[in-house]
Formats: sequence, C-alpha cells, structure tokens
Amino acid sequence: MMPSLGRLSACLVMLGCLMGFSAAGAAAGFPAQPITLVVPYPPGGTADSLARVLAKSMGARLGVNMIVLNKGGAGTVVGTQFVANSAADGYTLLFTATPFAINPSLFEKLPYDTLKDFTVVSDIAETPLVVAAGSGTSINTLGELVDRLKTGKDNSYGSAGPGSSPHLVSELLLHEVNGEATHIPYQGSMPAVMDLVANRTTFMFDTPLLMLPLAKEGRLKLLAQTSTQRSPLLPTVPTLQESGYPNLSVTSWFVVAARSGAPRDVLEKLNSAINAALADPVVAGAYEAQGMIKTGGTLDKAQAKLQQEVKNWALAVQVSGAKVR
Repeated sequence: MMPSLGRLSACLVMLGCLMGFSAAGAAAGFPAQPITLVVPYPPGGTADSLARVLAKSMGARLGVNMIVLNKGGAGTVVGTQFVANSAADGYTLLFTATPFAINPSLFEKLPYDTLKDFTVVSDIAETPLVVAAGSGTSINTLGELVDRLKTGKDNSYGSAGPGSSPHLVSELLLHEVNGEATHIPYQGSMPAVMDLVANRTTFMFDTPLLMLPLAKEGRLKLLAQTSTQRSPLLPTVPTLQESGYPNLSVTSWFVVAARSGAPRDVLEKLNSAINAALADPVVAGAYEAQGMIKTGGTLDKAQAKLQQEVKNWALAVQVSGAKVR
C-alpha cells in the first residue's frame, strides 16, 4: 500500500530534523580526538615554525592535541593532496601559503581542485614582499630601477625558483613598466640575495625577514614594498601603490584550510580557536619575530580572499609564462 502524501511529507520533515540534530551533535562534540595540521613543507622553515606555535595554542583552547605533520614535496602539492583526500570532518587541516593560490595556474594538472576541494578556515598572517638593489649600484629609488629596466641592457633578477611569488611579482613589474631583465632561478632565496648583495643581479623581490637585516647592515637598498599600506617593519619604505603601481599590490600569506564538506559549525569552532590563538601573546611574539602581520577573520572573508588571490595570481602566471608539467 502506497503511503499518503501527508504521511510521506511528515517522514521527510522528520528525516530532515534528525539530520540537523546529527550535524549539530557532531559539532557540539567536536573535537573528540587529536587534530592533524598538515604543513606541505619540510620541517624547520618559516611555515613549519608558524604552524607549530599556532597548533600549540589552538590545542590548548580546543582541549585536544594538535599534531603537526610535515608533508613537503612537489611545490606543496604532496601535502595539499593528502588533505584533499582526507575525511571532511575537520580533523585534518592544511597550514599553507601563497602557492595554494598560485598552483592552480602554474601546474598544468593538479590532483585536486583548490576552490572546490577546500574551505579556508581562517586567514593567518601575511607579509609584503620588498624589492631591493645592491648597495654598490647607482640605483637608489624605484624610479631609478624602472629607468634601468627600460633600457633593457644587462638587467637580471634572482628568485627562489620559477613560479615562486618573487619570480611572478618581478615579471609583473617588468610587464607594468615595459622593462627587460633576465630571470635567474636559484635553489632558494639565500643564494639569490647573496648575488644581489654582490651586485651580480640588478634587483630582487623577497620578504622583509630576508632583506631587512641586510639593509640594516648597509648591504642592500630597499626600494619599495608590495602591500597596499606600509608594513610596521618598513615604515620608511614606500609601497608600489604609492609609487604609481597599484596593480602590483600583493602579499605573501598563510592560511588554514579544511577539506570541503566539513560541517559549518565545526569550521566555525576551528575559526574561533584560530582567532583566539592569534591573540595569544606567545603566538603574536613568534609571528612578529618572523616578520609576519597577523590577519585572522571570518570563514567567509577567508574564502572570498582565496578566490580573489587565485584570480590575481593567474594573471601573474600568464604574464610570466611559467608552467609546471
């Protein structure tokens, strides 16, 4: 005998209520076990350091252990794929950086979809990039660098490698000013900046953490920074926006993301724990020591920012011609 329409409707309403209670119950009981924070970089670097101090503070607030798991490789793809393949329950999180938004355009094929397979739980921190020249050159301002780049003669710049944010921003600058310079990729930022100090290259973009100590020693000249407002670390260094290049306003950043599909209430609970951790003086001090400006904020703000960052870096990748196959 077929059930009546009224009885069927009542059953569907009851089923919906039960599902709602189940989701709410899962969120109320979260977390009931340790949470894994995957860092798609090797141990010992900036990302690893920032993740560990955040995880310790988050764990204290959530009442569970936070396990930091390093899974470096393939330009962050290995660790990111690990989280993409995890359960959508909020127990496996990704602590990642700017390549999260660059890789969708840089890689010809990825084993995940950044915007579909992930939800950003919170922004964490950011820092501008700064463009510098060696102290032994005649370049003292951004305008003088631009004039030099327009000549197209014997200009070069270093970066930590093709597809890195310093490489892409350098190409954006050249595109913006119609300049020319040869890209010299290095195995990391340190050998690149040492060649800049030795005046073997014309200019270089990288973080204040790397550049500022060398500038204080008189070995580099800091010409401009890429954030929309001057960083507290660089109060006397003009922004590219101030200098007439608003299209070059970018930052290097960190976020925490989760596998898409995790209950909203679980994500909100994680977001609250992250924002509380960022207000922790211990976390604040550690981040400041790494040249980072804490950001934090809501789930929706973080997701909207990622979508915009993916679009922005797609243009930079296109201009640079960089591609990983």
